[in-house]
Amino acid sequence: MRQFTAWLRRRDPGLAAMRRAARTAVVMPSLFALCTQVFHAPVTGTFAAFGAFAMLLLVEYTGPVVQRLRAQAALGAAWLVLVSLGTLASRSVWIATAATLVVGFVVLFSGVVSSVLAGATTSLLLAFILPVSAPAPLAQLPDRLIGVGLATGTSLIAVWLLRARTQADPLSAPAARVFRAAAVQLRADADYFTGRAAGPSFGECRAYAQETRSSTQKLRQAFTATPYRPTSLSTGSRALVRLVDELT
Repeated sequence: MRQFTAWLRRRDPGLAAMRRAARTAVVMPSLFALCTQVFHAPVTGTFAAFGAFAMLLLVEYTGPVVQRLRAQAALGAAWLVLVSLGTLASRSVWIATAATLVVGFVVLFSGVVSSVLAGATTSLLLAFILPVSAPAPLAQLPDRLIGVGLATGTSLIAVWLLRARTQADPLSAPAARVFRAAAVQLRADADYFTGRAAGPSFGECRAYAQETRSSTQKLRQAFTATPYRPTSLSTGSRALVRLVDELT
């Protein structure tokens, strides 16, 4: 058991993926059973189950709890809009095809703005593809929206009570290394040019400068490793993005 735990932690640091999977495994079947067996509303149960799956497993927001809950609520509101549009477009094959093309482009292109939107693209696409691929009369729209509402409410509770461990910011550690290397270089340069007795040599100063350049290059690589900004939309995250340019 101990070996399995060590193996799992090497592949899933902080057990973040396991926490998300366990959270979804509790909420998703519970919602489906409640809607189908208690309320006898299979349409509501289907959309509640798929909504919980998309909001809890396909998306994981970072940052403080309040910021996560706000993003989760915004995702639920987007689901309500997309399910409504998908239900309306499903009544005609040609309209459904054209609407899928437009919505798919808009959702995928929105990922350029930030990682928050990019990380939610799969969930948002499911919110439209699910209703548009299942033609139904408008009389079923309230049942679908009730299911999405149940999924949103339970996902908010799950994120609040069963939240996964906060993921490390991908830019903080590289930026801190640049600061440390630059501080060492500045102290070494000051000691060298002021002629202190125990100061570094010219070769050591060049080595410190090379270390600063190497740390800056690694920071830039971490920033450009993905096609979108690897941060959230909070004030601190925007300041961190600006810091990358300043340090470079």
